[in-house]
Amino acid sequence: MRDTSRSLFKLFLCGAIAASLAAARPVVSLGAPYPARTGILRLRLESDKDAYRVGETIRLRVTFINSTDHYLNYKWMPVWGLCGLVVHDGLGNLVVSKGNRGGFVSTAATAQFTPGEVSVADFRDPESGRNSQWARLDYWGYSFNKPGVYTIVAFPTIAAWESDSQYSQKGGPEFLTSPADKSNSVRIKIVP
Repeated sequence: MRDTSRSLFKLFLCGAIAASLAAARPVVSLGAPYPARTGILRLRLESDKDAYRVGETIRLRVTFINSTDHYLNYKWMPVWGLCGLVVHDGLGNLVVSKGNRGGFVSTAATAQFTPGEVSVADFRDPESGRNSQWARLDYWGYSFNKPGVYTIVAFPTIAAWESDSQYSQKGGPEFLTSPADKSNSVRIKIVP
């Protein structure tokens, strides 16, 4: 279990670094098992509030929009497995995640994004045991325990494949969504 957590943390950290570099130049995937494709998904990030007290739970919702004219199949997982976050403090310094604490659900299920459709990532919340669209920020390994302003951007981390029809598992070769397809920025204020 500990080795899995470390592996997931390393994978997340690599994704966060790649997303930071994407702002300066196009992402080039060297040695990746699958090609990375941009312009596949658009992401919208929301927080449930604009300001929080230190220690208060911060919740985020991620919406995906399939920008292609094909159905996009992917292996289902919770929202923190479908996208990573890049977080900066009020001075523009990168805030590093302490690792993924949300947990992954082991399932063989696949899901699909319909062309042009808005899809809100929902999941079974480990805390409540109910389905939810709002994931706690600490499920991505972040904890804002100091007052200040933080800026959060989401980026997709999905291995997907296209198909021409709904519910079809057949399709083209697998590819990775590009971290260059970042969401809007969300600013959160933490007050004492």
